[in-house]
Amino acid sequence: SSAINGTNGDSLKQNESNESQRYKVSVHHSRDSASKQWSTTLVLALRGLERVLRLFFCRLLRKSIEVSRHSNQHREVWLTATWNEILRMSFDCVCISGERETLDLRLAGIELITLCSQVSCKAGIGAATNTARVGTNMEVVGGALRSV
Repeated sequence: SSAINGTNGDSLKQNESNESQRYKVSVHHSRDSASKQWSTTLVLALRGLERVLRLFFCRLLRKSIEVSRHSNQHREVWLTATWNEILRMSFDCVCISGERETLDLRLAGIELITLCSQVSCKAGIGAATNTARVGTNMEVVGGALRSV
């Protein structure tokens, strides 16, 4: 190929080494290994799943009930199978042992399990999103908030 473009092979190698010195890529310490990159990928997937459940759980549940009513077969509804898999996957993430690099993954698993319990309760996600208002002159006594 050097004969085709009229360059010398040695000058080509020297040019490549100059470019590699010129464009150095620094990798952040949180992504410097394959396990850290996989952990970050799983965190992003769990966070995305949380958003989907927050936005569309009611629709998914209605559609699942509708499909099960019209189906004469006694088979497991897809939402039930998916729900079981979501809970299993998030529980597996919570149980991962590791150092700081898996902390975000464990927290994402905990938050997804918490969200699953919130959206599946009778009051639904609406009860979980209501914020508690706390005024001044309040203190926590025995786990209860009381005015002073």
